Amino acid sequence: MTKQREASPVIIKVPEGDEKKAENLRVYLVDKQGKLIESHSLKSGEARLETAAAKIHGKVYIAPALSPELHRVNINEKTLQNMGAWQPSFRLSGDNVLRLPNLPHLQWPLPFGWCHVTGSVTKTFNVNGVPEVLPVCDAIVHICEVERIWFVINKIPEPVLNDLRGRLAKLIQIPIPGPVGPDPGPELRFNAASFSRQASVLPEMMSLKGELPERPEFPAHVKNAILSGPVAGFRNIIANNFNLFHPYLCWWPWFWPWFYDCDEVATVTTGCNGRFDCNLLYFLNNHPNVYIWIEQTINGSLKTIYNPWISCHTYWNYSCGTDININITDPDVLPCFCNTPTIEPEYVWIKNVNFGRSIRGIQQSETASGHLANAVGLTSYGAYGNISPFGSSFPLVVQFGDGLSALGVTHYRWSYARQKDAYLTTVGDTNHIIGGNVAKPFSRWIEITPSDWEHLPGSFALGPIIDSHGKTMYKIPHSDASVDSGLAGAMWDTGDDTASVNIGTSGWDPGLYKFTIELLNNNGDVVPLTANPFKVSRLPSDPPPPVAGVDTIDANGLSENYLIKDGSGKTIGFSFLMRIDNNYCYAGISDAIVAGGTTDTECGTGYYNDKNTDNVQIIFQAGHPHNFATYDFKVYKGNSGSLAVAASSGTSANANDALVVNAGNNLYAISQVDIPVPVPPLPANPVNPVSNMDQYQKAILVKDMLGTCTMAAFSENVNVYATHTDGNTRIAYDAGYVAAIAIAPHS
Repeated sequence: MTKQREASPVIIKVPEGDEKKAENLRVYLVDKQGKLIESHSLKSGEARLETAAAKIHGKVYIAPALSPELHRVNINEKTLQNMGAWQPSFRLSGDNVLRLPNLPHLQWPLPFGWCHVTGSVTKTFNVNGVPEVLPVCDAIVHICEVERIWFVINKIPEPVLNDLRGRLAKLIQIPIPGPVGPDPGPELRFNAASFSRQASVLPEMMSLKGELPERPEFPAHVKNAILSGPVAGFRNIIANNFNLFHPYLCWWPWFWPWFYDCDEVATVTTGCNGRFDCNLLYFLNNHPNVYIWIEQTINGSLKTIYNPWISCHTYWNYSCGTDININITDPDVLPCFCNTPTIEPEYVWIKNVNFGRSIRGIQQSETASGHLANAVGLTSYGAYGNISPFGSSFPLVVQFGDGLSALGVTHYRWSYARQKDAYLTTVGDTNHIIGGNVAKPFSRWIEITPSDWEHLPGSFALGPIIDSHGKTMYKIPHSDASVDSGLAGAMWDTGDDTASVNIGTSGWDPGLYKFTIELLNNNGDVVPLTANPFKVSRLPSDPPPPVAGVDTIDANGLSENYLIKDGSGKTIGFSFLMRIDNNYCYAGISDAIVAGGTTDTECGTGYYNDKNTDNVQIIFQAGHPHNFATYDFKVYKGNSGSLAVAASSGTSANANDALVVNAGNNLYAISQVDIPVPVPPLPANPVNPVSNMDQYQKAILVKDMLGTCTMAAFSENVNVYATHTDGNTRIAYDAGYVAAIAIAPHS
């Protein structure tokens, strides 16, 4: 009977009446090492474990379920503890049922956040006798999270704390002026099983005396806890002032396994520019503590090229999105070479606008996005949808395969034609061939000595070349730079990417433009192709590639209708739509009206009779002629911060010049005005004024403006941000305005 009971499943039940409370909770079973064994929902009021009762040797936790978007997050015991999970007392009844006595309050939804860990790996080379910092590519970056001290402090044995305390006490009583050789200490104190990688480099660290940090003096209360009192007090002092102890622990690395619990959470590889990045999940508003070590394949074997001291090279409370820039000194690390085609040779990958914005990310359909009724030709802007036009100057980046010459294709040509105006009304235009100088840069590296490289830069001119018809065309480069340059060992600086044409849109009329590329032979004639060579970037929503790792998809048959075909169905070109706009945003603030009277433009003061019934009319202008903008308006009272009741923010209100009278953010009424505007309001003096500006107006009670004040001064601030891009960065076609008012009683 006992054996049957031990083999039967374990059932965990919530208290009667708490079923609603358990809807978003799960049971997590972990083993002795903290690894997740199984997890089940408590939504129905109970969960049945798959592990037999006799084999449950780990721990049971109750915690909120993760959101569906977090299904790939690795759950272990530490993750559960970070989530604030509850560990109930585990005692089974005779029927293998664990009846939970109660359900504590567990926060739902979980306050999680994504932390973008990013940075670069470089090395300083001696190039032509001059130090030059160059990227390190194909480096394997191991991103680790160091546990916070309050998770491990109570696990440190008293003898370890007393040993550390004794060493610190000697330094306090006999100060050491400046770095000296580190005390070798008792090596038996470090746990080689759990910290084998850190322990393996201890001898090398011990020899680096000159790099050891200064040990700063402790504050008085820390000194007192070190020199006297119980060990529990010393334990608390470490937990509450841990940042003060890192320089000391750098000197005594045998203590590290007790104080630093380091788990690897991600592994990423640097690209051709030496960059790396990944997203980590962190809970409870605690920014992660990030530690990084790096490997690289050198001469066919993995070698650790960066492995610093964990105590002094952890990014404590890492500021997410801040670059972690690492400079490698390992002598075996070479300059970066990247040139790895990933698709068949007879291809033309129409890739990016500039080197940052995918052609595939430009909307080709006449459908709504964000606040715009028709977002054709636009690309994404943050979380606002496709509301970003292109402007200024930019190249169109393409990748050419080496198999095109076998199809008779040796050159290419770009052209454009304006299709519609800024309000998407059809216009007539002819094709304009795009000219200008285009060259592809390359580099050669010559090793003079094992530690001295000579960099010989150059560039190969792609055009312009005038064809037999008097038209401009450009040469298609080979993937091997040595073929075009004639120089052995030459490597393209941009890899397979080619800035195929440079477009400057200054002076262009705003509107929707079609850009077209044609593939040509040596005479400049278009080559009709039966097999389509054009590729575009693959989207997550596309079918998976036939071969893993291919990040392109055939342009033929896509809903964007990129391909141009002749009457026989052969491909003769590729085209796509882009919205071009170089207009500036506008911003203005009209004089406020207090109790029906305007604020004087010189003194800026408005007067009220009854604080509880009189109101203040706040009026400002913000937007963009074609609605490619976001805005932010705030009113600050004295030094007390902004007034929530007067704040407004959002996107440019009106869609494609069609009047939309609506309630804006925080109930501002929106209308369209021209300069000069009628009274009221008085004429504003906006920045970059245009016709039909969006004007925001709101009546706010004087009591809500003044609060407890009888009179007060205010600052009105409006900032309008353009959503334009050049493919790499946002173009600051912005506008801003500041005004001031004061409100006082007539008496």
